[in-house]
Amino acid sequence: MTLRVFVVEDEEYVRDEIKFMLGKYDELEIVGDTDNSFDAICSIQALKPDVAFLDIKLGDVSGLVLAKKIRELEPKTRIVFVTAYDAHAVEGFELDAVDYVLKPFSEERLAKTVRKLLKSEAPDNTTARDEAASSAKPPYAKAQDKLIMRKKQTWKLVEVSDICYFQSQEHRTAAVTEEDTYSLNYTLKELEDQLPAAKFLRTHKSFIVNTDYIDEIVPWFNYTFKIKLKNCTEEIPVGRNYMKQFKSTLAIS
Repeated sequence: MTLRVFVVEDEEYVRDEIKFMLGKYDELEIVGDTDNSFDAICSIQALKPDVAFLDIKLGDVSGLVLAKKIRELEPKTRIVFVTAYDAHAVEGFELDAVDYVLKPFSEERLAKTVRKLLKSEAPDNTTARDEAASSAKPPYAKAQDKLIMRKKQTWKLVEVSDICYFQSQEHRTAAVTEEDTYSLNYTLKELEDQLPAAKFLRTHKSFIVNTDYIDEIVPWFNYTFKIKLKNCTEEIPVGRNYMKQFKSTLAIS
């Protein structure tokens, strides 16, 4: 059982801290983040996360107003408020928030929130994900160096060596090349078992990277890295749980 999480926080370093702490839990998947309410509404409607972590003091609108809008549009998305102010706690819980976390928060405090979320997970929250996971999957290509993948309503045989990275997205996995993005109904773990380990490296619970496309490795938050890829705009995170293997594979001291 995996809870899909979206983070709304206008301070970048706080947003990164929340994602970093939540990223330690195998039961959670960060599906997106933003610093403003407009993007939050659009993304939450599109992604339909199980949980939204909201700052109350956003730059463009109150997180309480945003929470009410989320309640109208996506009533199954649960709310966790993260704020430096306790003045709105009562109003926050009146909106049926799962928790109200005060900044600065510790890993222990956020762990308490995670336990609440996991404990309160209802069966109907996972119905769509379970149905998607059990649906028929397209076969792998017989050739070792190719995979059958989908774009819109068509299938295509794609050279594995042309794939820059794989990313877990909602009910499927995206395969990104320099020219296009394709879709597979496979988990990253299933792909990890099929792909050549010497070439495709798991850097995060949401990413597998083709090491041939690594252009730069940039120091990031809490002694982790971000990867810049050749001819790709996406910056790929290296999670703490994958740092040892990442450094070993690329001979980084």
